[in-house]
Amino acid sequence: MSQPANKIICSMIRVSKFYDKKPVIQDISLSYFYGAKIGVLGLNGAGKSSLLRIMAGVRTPTSGTCTLGHKVVPGYLSQEFSETIPPEITVFECAKRSKPAATERELRSQLGAFGFSADDIGKPTGVLSGGERIRLAFLRLFLAPPNFMLLDEPTTHLDLEGRATLEKALREYDGTVCLVSHDIEFVRNTVTSIIEISPAGVRRFPGGYDYYREKIADENRDESPSGA
Repeated sequence: MSQPANKIICSMIRVSKFYDKKPVIQDISLSYFYGAKIGVLGLNGAGKSSLLRIMAGVRTPTSGTCTLGHKVVPGYLSQEFSETIPPEITVFECAKRSKPAATERELRSQLGAFGFSADDIGKPTGVLSGGERIRLAFLRLFLAPPNFMLLDEPTTHLDLEGRATLEKALREYDGTVCLVSHDIEFVRNTVTSIIEISPAGVRRFPGGYDYYREKIADENRDESPSGA
């Protein structure tokens, strides 16, 4: 895995995104540093997925700039499977596109390791089950390892064993991770800092999920009548 020469791997300056003239995220400025493991939290519709899509280059901001650092290779796992994997290509072709230099034998071996049989690899990806889709999406990242991983609800369709395996892999991963998840235990076990998106704006917390909850609890006490 090639490491970025620059410690800042992604810089967002006054980024806004509108859909049908409706703002989803507004005036966000953030920088991500190499090796960080960041959880993005917020209510549904707060713009978490849009933020990841812009960093991954899948969407362009309506205004502002999003710039990746030198030698940064993003790897994006989307909730919308068709955003990253065309539904008409076969499972084998998907693997081949991820690592064109690999031999057929190598690709078949890797597909087998991710649970795809000889019969499965000729299937169009559009007919795969939810579990098969998430396995194929992770296989793509494994075949062409990124140094900036962007994961949108990665535990969807994973069983407990699969989730535990993913948690361990992310803790050992030496690149940068930015993830969105409603799975609180998964967030608690994987991230080391939190970004909160709310109607009041964007805030950063330099600690994991428990640190974030402690700070929110402190704020709520300070704002209560007894705290006053």
